[in-house]
Amino acid sequence: MAELKSISADRDLDRTFKHIGMRRRVIQLLRFAVPLAGLGLFAYLVLPLIISSLFPAAQFDAIRISSDRLVIDAPRAKGTLSDGGRYRVSAHSAETGLANQDIVDLVDLVGDLFFVDGTTAKAISDDGRYSFIDETLELFSTIYLTSSKGDKGTIGNGVIYLSEQRFTGEDGVKFEFIDGTTLDAATMKYDSARGKWEFTKATLVLAPETVEEAHN
Repeated sequence: MAELKSISADRDLDRTFKHIGMRRRVIQLLRFAVPLAGLGLFAYLVLPLIISSLFPAAQFDAIRISSDRLVIDAPRAKGTLSDGGRYRVSAHSAETGLANQDIVDLVDLVGDLFFVDGTTAKAISDDGRYSFIDETLELFSTIYLTSSKGDKGTIGNGVIYLSEQRFTGEDGVKFEFIDGTTLDAATMKYDSARGKWEFTKATLVLAPETVEEAHN
């Protein structure tokens, strides 16, 4: 009789351990699955809202989540300048935090400008950052400029104030115009609405043809 009780107790103990082991496996599964389910639900419900707020008139190739970052591949946007011209901006990628979308980091930016007189210009910079707080696009790397007229230039870095359509360039400004005229300056400011340019510590070297025309 005692032996039967012992066998029954052993079976109950085995069932108890099996239940404990199963519960542990379930808990481990839930620990892994619940965050994934939450992340999936977040992506399904929130990502469309984030994209529409970040890039209301933009297109992009793909979107994904990497760690705690939202990554957008090949974002593109376009708009109208204050003088009636058009602009088109694209980047290789854009990243922003999941918890805070006020700041967007951009890689390999390209900006195309289409002016009302038919002239076009292109600006390229390796990296930048857009702030929704003050609607500014800060370009950290050298900005390379070219125009359809053959003019070209470089600016060390700059800030674009999109709502006011103003640009401030610093860390060296160099322009080479198609007629041979050159302009070197420490900084520059451009106000699109007023059509006003400002340079500091500027050196302007006119092409010989331009000098002769000025004397005549």
